[in-house]
Amino acid sequence: MVPADHKLHARSDSGKFGAIICQLPTESTDRWFEDSLTWTANDLEAGLNIRSPHIQYLLARLEEETRHPGFASEALAELIAGQVIIELAKYYKSTSQKPRKNGLEEWRLNIVDDRIEDFMNAPSLVELAQLCNVSVRYLTRAFRISRGCSIGVYIAQRRVEKAKDLLRRGESVKSTAYSLGFRSPASFCYAFRRASGETPGQYRKRMLNS
Repeated sequence: MVPADHKLHARSDSGKFGAIICQLPTESTDRWFEDSLTWTANDLEAGLNIRSPHIQYLLARLEEETRHPGFASEALAELIAGQVIIELAKYYKSTSQKPRKNGLEEWRLNIVDDRIEDFMNAPSLVELAQLCNVSVRYLTRAFRISRGCSIGVYIAQRRVEKAKDLLRRGESVKSTAYSLGFRSPASFCYAFRRASGETPGQYRKRMLNS
């Protein structure tokens, strides 16, 4: 997140990539941030890598509506953008209220992120703690402060996001389930529907027919 009066210079490796750019109206951000955001150096740094799973999910939904517009897509996109603003306000409030030293260090967060991408072999808390060279108690507490949710919830959300990506590309429900480490397509369907409100088959059909 970058304020209107600031510039951001970025660079990346060569190759194709996608991006969602949301221009948020000032009146909406002022309403929910309640003048709590003064854009200190800490605030600016926190906006460069927002790892909130709630915000990531909302942006993924916004991408779906943009790529595959349907009934009342414009109104739905506005509602989703409003939710993004509220989640951003909660995120910045948490970063300002909690000392950075209480969160998990960025390099340790990267270790956790890299490890959980192996969906076929889900890590235990003990393994993640050993990789980060910290206790399980410290890891779970610090991770929740940094990401706003438990490690288990974060892993589940990442699996659903990956599942949606595979289904959009035309992968079958069965192959997607096993590639993400689910014991059966039935357990995958239950987890997917609980997180998204529709079955993976319904989601796949909707995406491929759009």
